[in-house]
Amino acid sequence: MKQMAKQILTDAQVEEEIARLTNSPYVKLAKEQERIKYQRRQYLYKLRGLEKKGKALYDKGIDIDTIDDYVRSLLGNECDFTDERWGDL
Repeated sequence: MKQMAKQILTDAQVEEEIARLTNSPYVKLAKEQERIKYQRRQYLYKLRGLEKKGKALYDKGIDIDTIDDYVRSLLGNECDFTDERWGDL
């Protein structure tokens, strides 16, 4: 099977093709899919990090019921978690 020679594009043709592809609805659709996929992967990595941090806290004997006391001990009892500024920590 004989290969055809590649077409050499001029600089103007390259710019014209870039402009065409930039406005293509198919390119926009694919870019949106990539954005969503990247966003989900970033969320996955964040959740993995949080799981690792949670396991480390649990290994120290800290659980959901004792986390307030742990944070207070780190901050030297300076914070009041009943203060509305803390929200629903």
